[in-house]
Amino acid sequence: MQRACEMVVSLLRTDSMTQKCPFHVLNVQILELLQKEGLIRGFSIKGTKIDILLKHYKGAPVIRNIRVVSRT
Repeated sequence: MQRACEMVVSLLRTDSMTQKCPFHVLNVQILELLQKEGLIRGFSIKGTKIDILLKHYKGAPVIRNIRVVSRT
Protein backbone atom coordinates (compact mmCIF):
# COMPACT_ATOMS: atom_id res chain seq x y z
CA MET A 1 0.00 0.00 0.00
CA GLN A 2 2.92 2.34 0.74
CA ARG A 3 4.15 2.11 -2.88
CA ALA A 4 0.71 2.89 -4.25
CA CYS A 5 0.43 5.97 -2.01
CA GLU A 6 3.87 7.13 -3.12
CA MET A 7 2.85 6.70 -6.77
CA VAL A 8 -0.30 8.79 -6.29
CA VAL A 9 1.59 11.52 -4.42
CA SER A 10 4.20 11.66 -7.19
CA LEU A 11 1.40 12.40 -9.68
CA LEU A 12 0.49 15.49 -7.67
CA ARG A 13 4.04 16.81 -7.45
CA THR A 14 4.87 17.01 -11.13
CA ASP A 15 4.10 19.55 -13.83
CA SER A 16 5.36 17.33 -16.64
CA MET A 17 3.14 15.49 -19.11
CA THR A 18 4.53 12.08 -18.11
CA GLN A 19 5.51 10.32 -14.94
CA LYS A 20 7.18 6.97 -14.22
CA CYS A 21 6.55 4.61 -11.34
CA PRO A 22 7.59 1.07 -10.44
CA PHE A 23 5.44 -1.78 -11.71
CA HIS A 24 3.15 -3.20 -9.06
CA VAL A 25 -0.26 -4.80 -9.50
CA LEU A 26 -1.86 -2.33 -7.07
CA ASN A 27 -0.38 0.62 -9.01
CA VAL A 28 -1.90 -0.77 -12.22
CA GLN A 29 -5.31 -1.13 -10.57
CA ILE A 30 -5.21 2.46 -9.30
CA LEU A 31 -4.10 3.74 -12.71
CA GLU A 32 -6.93 1.83 -14.41
CA LEU A 33 -9.39 3.56 -12.09
CA LEU A 34 -7.81 7.00 -12.68
CA GLN A 35 -7.98 6.43 -16.44
CA LYS A 36 -11.60 5.25 -16.28
CA GLU A 37 -12.51 8.40 -14.33
CA GLY A 38 -10.71 10.60 -16.88
CA LEU A 39 -7.99 11.84 -14.53
CA ILE A 40 -5.06 10.51 -16.61
CA ARG A 41 -4.72 10.04 -20.38
CA GLY A 42 -3.32 6.54 -20.06
CA PHE A 43 -0.36 4.41 -19.07
CA SER A 44 1.87 1.69 -20.47
CA ILE A 45 3.87 -1.02 -18.77
CA LYS A 46 7.50 -1.26 -19.87
CA GLY A 47 9.36 -3.98 -18.01
CA THR A 48 9.56 -3.06 -14.34
CA LYS A 49 8.30 0.51 -14.89
CA ILE A 50 4.98 2.11 -15.75
CA ASP A 51 4.89 5.22 -17.96
CA ILE A 52 1.92 7.41 -17.02
CA LEU A 53 0.47 10.01 -19.41
CA LEU A 54 -0.95 12.78 -17.25
CA LYS A 55 -3.96 14.83 -18.26
CA HIS A 56 -3.74 18.64 -18.25
CA TYR A 57 -6.38 21.35 -18.63
CA LYS A 58 -5.29 24.86 -19.61
CA GLY A 59 -1.69 23.94 -18.83
CA ALA A 60 -2.37 22.69 -15.30
CA PRO A 61 -2.58 19.06 -14.16
CA VAL A 62 -6.13 17.75 -13.83
CA ILE A 63 -5.27 16.05 -10.53
CA ARG A 64 -4.72 18.85 -8.01
CA ASN A 65 -5.56 17.14 -4.75
CA ILE A 66 -6.13 13.57 -3.66
CA ARG A 67 -6.56 11.94 -0.29
CA VAL A 68 -5.98 8.36 0.79
CA VAL A 69 -8.75 7.05 3.03
CA SER A 70 -7.97 3.92 5.03
CA ARG A 71 -10.53 1.41 6.22
CA THR A 72 -8.45 0.37 9.24
